[in-house]
Amino acid sequence: MATTRPPMGNHPSLSEHRKRDRVLGLAIIVLAFGGCMGLSLWGMRVSTPQPAPPPPPVSQDGIVGFPDAIAPFDMIARAKALSVRDKFRGFAARGVKRDGTIDLTSSNAQLRLSFQSPQGRGPQPEREPGTLPERRYCGTQSVILDQTGISASEDRPKVPCGGKEIEELSVPPGCSLEALWKFAEKKKIRVKGTANIDYFEANGGPAFRFEKDGRSFVVSARDCEKELKGREQRGGLPHL
Repeated sequence: MATTRPPMGNHPSLSEHRKRDRVLGLAIIVLAFGGCMGLSLWGMRVSTPQPAPPPPPVSQDGIVGFPDAIAPFDMIARAKALSVRDKFRGFAARGVKRDGTIDLTSSNAQLRLSFQSPQGRGPQPEREPGTLPERRYCGTQSVILDQTGISASEDRPKVPCGGKEIEELSVPPGCSLEALWKFAEKKKIRVKGTANIDYFEANGGPAFRFEKDGRSFVVSARDCEKELKGREQRGGLPHL
């Protein structure tokens, strides 16, 4: 009995099946290659450090008490908004009056606030794409307040991290700049005129360094009563 075959025109031929499979396979290869290239470019971009943007121009906007009654701690938020680094690390105040403010109309008065980033955060030194950094970098950037206004200095990404984790240095609740002057008076330091005061992370914790007329002392910022000496007083702001 003869076998009846279906009409050839109703089904694709074997060669058409193979052609379609080749096109599909080629499309999968192209898509996979494109995806790999995209991931590679993304990874290269992520692993390649991006330089810090140039600092904005000097400004007098948002400076409470400008120019003759600047309270250093009141300037932290304003200064942080100008920095590419997000951790406040202290300040160096020059020309501090007994009321704890700075008169920037004086030629020797200035306020420098310092910021850093935790390890590997923030702008990093330039290096070849896909390579690892040579050491641990935390960088540093200063924000300067003087007679002209407030401005950020150039970021310094090559500053290495120290032995401690970079953390925010908070405003001391139990010690004010006015209280420092009272401590200085107890130490028989002449109170007429102005002083230079640094706020920084010492080995003994957050601390103030008070300097006037060739005399100085370091006191704990926790209470403005404990004077730090020897190893406890060591420390300072990140270098410019």
